[in-house]
Amino acid sequence: MKIKVNGLIWIDEFSYKDIEPLTQYLNDEEVYLSTLNIPHPYTTIDAREWIDFTKFETRELYFPRNFAIRLGEQLIGGIGYSKKDSPVFEHQAEIGYWLAREFWNRGYMTDTVAAMVKWLFAEQDFIKLTANVFDFNFASVQVLLKNGFKEEGLLRKHIKKDNVYFDCRAFGLLKEEY
Repeated sequence: MKIKVNGLIWIDEFSYKDIEPLTQYLNDEEVYLSTLNIPHPYTTIDAREWIDFTKFETRELYFPRNFAIRLGEQLIGGIGYSKKDSPVFEHQAEIGYWLAREFWNRGYMTDTVAAMVKWLFAEQDFIKLTANVFDFNFASVQVLLKNGFKEEGLLRKHIKKDNVYFDCRAFGLLKEEY
């Protein structure tokens, strides 16, 4: 499954050809520091297990939840969504994303999040999308704001990473606001 983002960028499923670039990009300390769930150091075993997981998840759900962001054929990042396993949250999904540092500040992630939002509201029929970002991640905050997300609050000491507690900013976007 492919989703066109713009004339240059598109998203599709991860493949085993992505092992080397995943390992290279996700070992970048700056990328690691801005993400919530990516291990560090990031090994080829981590990359293979991630791809195996995404393929399993796609088979089980009949559609992907995690996508590779590509510039032409080149992997440059990742974007995906998750759902909580409770019927009271079935109407919403949380999005997350990362981009290789050499592609920062070019508008690629803003465009990619826009395409993902459109797809999630149209094809997956969610009525709310959420995102949590580290309080210090101003670039990610701007991506969300440019895509119509509203800041809903500060989650104090919300994430424990490397034995340090971090505040996160919570964002939400309602389908009727989109």
